[in-house]
Amino acid sequence: MTLLVISSKLKLPYAQDWNLNLHRAFGNDWLFQVGYVGTPGVRLPRFIEGNPTAYIPGQSTENKVN
Repeated sequence: MTLLVISSKLKLPYAQDWNLNLHRAFGNDWLFQVGYVGTPGVRLPRFIEGNPTAYIPGQSTENKVN
């Protein structure tokens, strides 16, 4: 079970999306296009588990009976 608690003082997160395209025609047969796309996130929450499981390579998690 994982318990996540969010502060009541958390500011509203948001993301912005934009794009810009420039077109230029050269004669009747050629078209030049350059574009840019951007998406920044502001105040996006990052949830971190307080008690994560530690995986150690080569170590078994099974219960061993002697």
